[in-house]
Amino acid sequence: MQWDKLKNTFQLAIYSVLLVLQKAAGLILIPVSTRYLSLEQYGLVEVLLVLFSFCSLLEISAGTLPRFIERYSTPRQQQLLISTAFSLSLAYGSVLALLIGLGLRFSGFEVLSLYSDSQIIKVTGIIALMIALQPLLMWLRVVERVNAYAVVVLIQVVCQLSLAIAGLKSGQGIDAILNASLLGNAVALLMAVLFNRKQLALRLETGLVTSMLVYQRYLIAASMCLFVLHGFDRIFLASSLGAETLAQYAVMVKLIEAMAMCFGVLEAWWHPRRFMVLSQDGGERKVLQVHQMMLMALMLIMLSCLVLAPIVLPLLIPEQYLQGLQWLPLLVLAGGFKLATSVFDMACYLNAKPVWLFRGNAAAAVLALVCYALLVPSYGIWGLLLSLNIVYASRLVVFFYLSQSIRPLAYQSSWLFIALLLPLVFVGLSLSTLNDWFSLAALVSLAWAFLTRSNASRLKLN
Repeated sequence: MQWDKLKNTFQLAIYSVLLVLQKAAGLILIPVSTRYLSLEQYGLVEVLLVLFSFCSLLEISAGTLPRFIERYSTPRQQQLLISTAFSLSLAYGSVLALLIGLGLRFSGFEVLSLYSDSQIIKVTGIIALMIALQPLLMWLRVVERVNAYAVVVLIQVVCQLSLAIAGLKSGQGIDAILNASLLGNAVALLMAVLFNRKQLALRLETGLVTSMLVYQRYLIAASMCLFVLHGFDRIFLASSLGAETLAQYAVMVKLIEAMAMCFGVLEAWWHPRRFMVLSQDGGERKVLQVHQMMLMALMLIMLSCLVLAPIVLPLLIPEQYLQGLQWLPLLVLAGGFKLATSVFDMACYLNAKPVWLFRGNAAAAVLALVCYALLVPSYGIWGLLLSLNIVYASRLVVFFYLSQSIRPLAYQSSWLFIALLLPLVFVGLSLSTLNDWFSLAALVSLAWAFLTRSNASRLKLN
């Protein structure tokens, strides 16, 4: 039993480190890519990154493997399962890549017309390889081959990062990113096929394909709702205000992603065990303590971002990208609403069929589309930022209400109000000015959050 716990902890640590490494690679590339790419080129790269993210959400076989492996327990059945998943992804990925390529070529959107034919061909290749790779990586995780999974991911990250940096320095521009991604995914797919070669065969089992499609459609629908909130905003911005504005916005979004990555360490530690803790004697008190700690940690992360960004970014990226700093407070606030929801929505997962998760995200997606359409044409980037805050704040309130309806927890609302008051006031004031007092005000708020966090650890929860 003790060995199983140690093994599970080790595997969780490996997967967490690899996830952080994948996210960090994009952050590491920012100083290099902003130095060698113009605003327009960086914006066009960001459009492609969003497009790749969108295509990954449309994958139709990898997400079924953890669920279906319970029914396919014998070696022969498992060979059928992974072979069908891989063959389906090969065929589906090729069709999806072709459709995306045709869309880029003939869509008529001004931003998309800036890509050359050779770049569009590379994009289609990346999408096909990326879709084919996902079930193989998922299978390595499902069968707990953590070493093989780590090798594939590490090779992919190192290959993409090194080739991208070398290509940018040699003046290849957007093609440097595309070449690195194409070769990185190709090498990773080759390695994944080699690691799974004993179980792979190009075969499709019709009944299994149907089951995969039926199961995955719900996951895809839920993922599309989240994409509207985090992804479609950049597509809408690029089509409305151009690639240059998107480039400045995208750099700030990378900071929010770094914020989420830091908070994700806490989520990776807490989420797998939160329901077990809640079911124990005195579990509600422990859950409240952890949630209190996570909320204050989130505030510390948010304010640290506001303190450090105006100091560090001018040292790392060209001046033309720094205009986005004026948008950072509202972006940080929206990111805070988004991340806080993952703390307060705990009870929404208690039901056997968490239908309210999909309904809540679907409602948020509809609200986002309405806000984008109404506010962005009139107010530009500020309309987009206002839309994000309206949507994420509304989503937080809705999921908090639903969670409290399903399983009430006795949060100390007065303590939360006191702890968050000064930082929220600062964020509001920072919207009107971004000057030398910006970091000082953020630092004061940061100290306030730290002190309230320290005092909170000694408070007796109701």
